[in-house]
Amino acid sequence: MSHVVAPPSSVLLLVGREDFTVPSTFAGGTCAATHDCLVVGVRTAADGPTEVSLSPAPGSAALGELGSFALESEGLLSLRDVWGREYDAIGAGPGTVTVTVWANDPPGARPAAPAGRPVRLRAPQESKPSPARSRAFSHRFRRPPRWSARPSDHRVSCTPV
Repeated sequence: MSHVVAPPSSVLLLVGREDFTVPSTFAGGTCAATHDCLVVGVRTAADGPTEVSLSPAPGSAALGELGSFALESEGLLSLRDVWGREYDAIGAGPGTVTVTVWANDPPGARPAAPAGRPVRLRAPQESKPSPARSRAFSHRFRRPPRWSARPSDHRVSCTPV
């Protein structure tokens, strides 16, 4: 099942554990991963919504592969924004799971991610944290590219295989 999301920042996370390690940078790409967290650069809410789905197979032949990553899982992969809001989840066996990221914006069509203002990952909380507290949970990313596709055309699909 796919969901249309407009995350508060241009980053979505796919995590396999509750206690996960976020990549320190996108390294010029659209996706990056550690052993238990995958980050994907998407459009900002101001640029329009993004359609996302977690499925055992790619949702459409029109999607191009952005990369495959190995993630440690405790039995569930969770798709979240940087504030910890969960958009979707899919069952996966405990242990190492290979996840393939698909998008309708092929890798060659995007410029490398420019170094821009950092996107901060914040700990999930009921209310917005105070500035002193949020610094303790911030991680820095390079800003992913901005895409010019129409909102209805932008899809990201993460597929455990």
